[in-house]
Amino acid sequence: MDLVNLRITWDEFARRDVLWSIMSCPDKKDNRWEIDNFFKTGQNDIDFILQEAEKRYPQFQRNKALDFGCGVGRMTIPLSKRFKETVGVDISAQMIGKAKVFAKNVSGCSFVVNEEEDLCIFPEAYFDFILSLIVLQHMERRYILNYIKEFLRLLKPVGLLVFQLPSQIELKAGYQEFKPGMSPEAEMYGISKEKMFDYIKLNKGEIVDCVKDNACGKEINSLRYFVKKQRSRSI
Repeated sequence: MDLVNLRITWDEFARRDVLWSIMSCPDKKDNRWEIDNFFKTGQNDIDFILQEAEKRYPQFQRNKALDFGCGVGRMTIPLSKRFKETVGVDISAQMIGKAKVFAKNVSGCSFVVNEEEDLCIFPEAYFDFILSLIVLQHMERRYILNYIKEFLRLLKPVGLLVFQLPSQIELKAGYQEFKPGMSPEAEMYGISKEKMFDYIKLNKGEIVDCVKDNACGKEINSLRYFVKKQRSRSI
């Protein structure tokens, strides 16, 4: 699925069953999520992730944070309570429109639509903390790798990147281009741990830690990566 079809798919998810498309609990399908409970899951995730991040790399500052693939702001909003400035980015204008409504009274929190395969809307070394969970897995591997390269470009010298990705490489689901009357479907992709380690090193990143993650359920082996920039070596 290219980025055009990815955008169309998630715009349609946002129109039909937006909260379930982000947190796909079986008993919450057909718009059964209660909004407060939905956003409480984001608060719990952010509390846990930042606690784990601070244990592993306490050097990162709490100035600017990026939530990549933010959806309706499930984690962007609680992140904004912990950073001076938080930006949520998503490919879906429908998702971003709903996020702005949910965050209308939240200070230090903004949302941006980005339909490009890069993040050139932001300058180099701009963010102290970058987060992406249950997002990259829905993109073709070429896009996954390119966005991770962009994350490392955007990370400040003592910043921290946290992202999640399945390590299984045979996950690609069948996909048909979305047409009216069809139900939108999300593809699933993974990249092996070994390839990811090599790629991060190639792009001047350094693995702080890599742990098992339950974001995809018990059936799929998913990993959470904690990454900082490589130290520049003086000549």
